[in-house]
Amino acid sequence: MKKSIIYILIILIIAFALINISEKEYNPLLEENNLPVVSLVDVSSLTNQSVEIPVNGKIESEREAMLSVEAGGQVKDIFVSVGDIVSAGEVLLTIDDSDQKLRVDQAKAVLDAQNSRLNEMLNGSLDDLLAIKESVVSSAEIALERITVQSENSVIDAKKALLNNDLRAYLSRDIADNNYNTQPPTITGTYSGEEGEYLITLYASGTQSGYSFRYTGPEGSGSGSVSTRSPQPLGENGLYILFPDNFTRLPNVEWLVPIPNNRSATYITYLNAYQNALREKDYSIRQATEALNQAKKDLELAKAGSREEQIEAQRAQVKQAEINLSLAKSQLSKYQLKAPFDGSISSISVKKGESIGIGQAPIKIINSQSLKLTTFVSPERSRTISSGNDAIIDGIYEGKVGKVSNTINPENGQVELNIYFSGGDFMPGEYVSAKIFGVVNDNRISVPLQSIKINNLGSFVYTVVDDLVVAIPVVLGASENDKVLVVSGLDGVEKILSNTSIVEEGDKVIVK
Repeated sequence: MKKSIIYILIILIIAFALINISEKEYNPLLEENNLPVVSLVDVSSLTNQSVEIPVNGKIESEREAMLSVEAGGQVKDIFVSVGDIVSAGEVLLTIDDSDQKLRVDQAKAVLDAQNSRLNEMLNGSLDDLLAIKESVVSSAEIALERITVQSENSVIDAKKALLNNDLRAYLSRDIADNNYNTQPPTITGTYSGEEGEYLITLYASGTQSGYSFRYTGPEGSGSGSVSTRSPQPLGENGLYILFPDNFTRLPNVEWLVPIPNNRSATYITYLNAYQNALREKDYSIRQATEALNQAKKDLELAKAGSREEQIEAQRAQVKQAEINLSLAKSQLSKYQLKAPFDGSISSISVKKGESIGIGQAPIKIINSQSLKLTTFVSPERSRTISSGNDAIIDGIYEGKVGKVSNTINPENGQVELNIYFSGGDFMPGEYVSAKIFGVVNDNRISVPLQSIKINNLGSFVYTVVDDLVVAIPVVLGASENDKVLVVSGLDGVEKILSNTSIVEEGDKVIVK
């Protein structure tokens, strides 16, 4: 048996040698003096192994934005619907800008007046200048008084709307017995008091319904009859309460009416409108006060200065009025919400007539022409992936890995990355599969089978020193596809022949 194995090995070696001789005889890669032409490969490049990483992810738009408004107020018009295609710069939504338009008109009127005064000063005497300055002070005092009243009324109206928005009665605590009806009483009327809450309890009485109610509220405490037919006064601030036909008669049931109703879905909208009114009041009164103070200062300067000085001061007033008009026009543009780029409308969270606050984002826009796949991989896998690695989306579409996060997502313990691609009939939000082509560098050297020379002395790879082939003994491990693992013999810094079939140790060669 042992002799049979030896004979087989000898036959294989002879056959391998004959193949090599045959390849040498017929190899076309020969140049001057019939010297073989060989190429070298850097061993260090053979330590990186390609790996396919299957993933699943969500299609997202590369460009998407929640569009926030720069001015608060009531939504005047919405010009788009979900799914509409829009162009960059297109107006999507407008906010009621009547007050701001009034400010623009006022700023323009002030500029016209300042220019008129400048012309009068250029053509008049010092007494004429003083008369003009006194009239400016008088006009500024009237304007401050008017603006104060208007802005205070706006705040009162906004607060009234907030306190009366969607008033409802809620159970003050859950009822464990589900067999009883817990339909709440209906709250109506126009509330005219301050913030607070009403706490309502029922008790048996001699009324038509058999029950009465007690309440405590912002104005104090009191009582009333429970009615299912007509609303009954709730307190002294304009509210009424009407109970359902089958109102709950459980003992210890308490109804709570919060004012304002901070549980309502529209609470934030009305709160923002009230806060905007407060800001507008402060701004308007401050501007009017500054204008009055400046007018008084100009009058004092006019009394103390010469005609030439007053003319220069008036020119400065004209310049300031021009700046104020420019600022007012710039502020007016903030009452329009425009598309920042070409795309489609993904969502709209407001309706015409609703109030909206500064910084609220009522519209989302996406550009579905430029897509990315957002996915997650394990921390171990993420070490094999770099920005720029190739990927295949849905088995067809080529893509490139974008940014790979350098932190672990605390919610799933995975690392997030994006794959950018184009093509395909995908929609944002759709989930698809993909393959990422990563690279593993584990410091193992796997060389092509054609770079290995095997003979009766062992296994070798070839290198070239001074144009001569030199053999390097190696110990081989497992093979995979067209490569074999080199267990020892190479340090990873050598350059070896890519093909050993056409040469032998000691041959003189030409390195390509």
